[in-house]
Amino acid sequence: MSAYCLMLVLLLSCCTMRIHTSDLEKLLEENKLLSHKIEILQKEKEILEKEQERNRNELGSTRRLSCCSRQRRDRGTVEGSEVWRRGDPSPANVTLDSETAHPRLILSNDLKSVRLGNTTQELPDNPKRFTSDPCILGSKGFSYGMHTWEVEVGDEGDRAVGAMKESVGRKEDFPRRHSPEKGTWAVYLTEESLKSMGERPKKLGVHLSFDCRKLNIYNAETMKRIWTFYIEVDEKIFPFFCIGPGAEMKITDLEL
Repeated sequence: MSAYCLMLVLLLSCCTMRIHTSDLEKLLEENKLLSHKIEILQKEKEILEKEQERNRNELGSTRRLSCCSRQRRDRGTVEGSEVWRRGDPSPANVTLDSETAHPRLILSNDLKSVRLGNTTQELPDNPKRFTSDPCILGSKGFSYGMHTWEVEVGDEGDRAVGAMKESVGRKEDFPRRHSPEKGTWAVYLTEESLKSMGERPKKLGVHLSFDCRKLNIYNAETMKRIWTFYIEVDEKIFPFFCIGPGAEMKITDLEL
């Protein structure tokens, strides 16, 4: 190969290398710009997600405030269930869950009434069944919305009406389980509590509102609120009943 040809080959090789180097630099610059755009889009996405979350929280707070403010406004001077009667009582069709019943409890055929028997029945044990205290739950649990049910509690024996979250143990003794801190919200009717209450209600109502995060228990005869519990749960809540000797309960239809 002549010197001229050799120089020509070297010149072409240098030009090719310069072209390749230029293309590589161009690709690197484009990649840098693309990475910068992706970073900007990612930041914009994070800002948008935070804004959406803030709007959802504000909407939830507004709904709860509207709900609770409406109840306070409608209630007037009398604290009680007339608020839900005039507005949206949201009656719950509550029946008793036989699988949760303590073995001494006697249930009616329609699963609306319950009393304490004298003997312990031979029933299959399961994790849902109360075995320490004479208690029972409603068959349906609630996790959203508003729900109201009323119960004739009579005038004899110790009894309790309210609600309980699903995860509360069924095998523990009474004092260790039944408290708002543990997930049981109920009014206990004993001679001592009735004296401090100043009345002897024969019919109790329960109004559960997930929107307001409240559970109100009221005297269904006088429409006077007895107690309000503030609830913060992320699981189902079930109607709760506990029946002592001589007591009997009957779930009634809500009178609209």
